[in-house]
This record gives sequence, structure tokens and C-alpha cells, in this order.
Amino acid sequence: MTTVPESAETVNIMVILSKPEGKTVSVNVGLLNASATDGEDFKFKPQTLTFASGTTVATASVTIINDDNLEEPDEEIYLALENPRGANIGSPSTHKITVKENAEDSDKDGLPDWWEMKFFGSLDQKPEYDPDNDGVSNIIEYKQGRHPNAGAKKDAKDQLELRVNY
Repeated sequence: MTTVPESAETVNIMVILSKPEGKTVSVNVGLLNASATDGEDFKFKPQTLTFASGTTVATASVTIINDDNLEEPDEEIYLALENPRGANIGSPSTHKITVKENAEDSDKDGLPDWWEMKFFGSLDQKPEYDPDNDGVSNIIEYKQGRHPNAGAKKDAKDQLELRVNY
């Protein structure tokens, strides 16, 4: 699962091949379901991801449309792996993206209150802080839907939600 602000612009979801293969492998990424509206809240075109011989990572992208002038609840987008060629679909094969809408920012630091409370338990964090010392500030971690206390390795691991297995 990935949670991003409405201002995220783009969400990248890594798709992992369980082991490198000596041949090309591909899989389609499609829209399974959404409470958000394609074309109004986000843009997504079904994608075919190709793993060249020896590679294990490919990326699917969703564009988030920032419609801050509308009051609406958080919305969800579900992606699914489909039609593998050269491999089988493993588990998990779906990924949920939650888009946080019009988030309150009572301390006006650019970090929404829900995000600061979820990860830090207070509103004391600043956008320029880097509590996990991964070289990425809180504001960038927030905008990219990353975990601000987990470090770069964990951030990448958190994104590995769709798998293709043999």
C-alpha cells in the first residue's frame, strides 16, 4: 500500500521479478478498481512492463491530479498485474494507492497534520528535517509517499508491492 498527498503529481510502483532470467519477461499493469475517477483525480493508462534479460525491477506510474479546490474524501486506486509472459504472477499481485485529499496543515509547514501525527506523533517536525538520515527531507518523503523514519533501503522495500514469480 502506498499513501500519497494529492500534490504528489506522480506515483511510481516498483514491480519485482523474483529472480533474474536469461530471457525477456513482461507483464501488464492494469487498473483493477478505484474510488477516484480516472481523468479527474488521476490519469492511468494500462502499461506493459518489460524485464530485459537479467533485470528484476520495472516501474509502473500513475499521475495524480491535484484538485485542491474540491472538498472530497481520501480516494483509492487499485492496480493489478495481468497477462504475464515468461513468468507467473506471484503474490501480492495488486497494489492499493491512497490519495490523501486537501490535508489540514495547522502549523503551515507544508507537512499535513495527518502525516506528522502518523509518523512522529506530534506536529514538531519541519519540512527540511531528515530524521532517518537518508539524505531525503521530510517534505520530499511526504510528496513521494515515502516513510520518513525508515531510511533509503526501507523506502525502496516499501514500494515493492507487486511481484512476478516463476
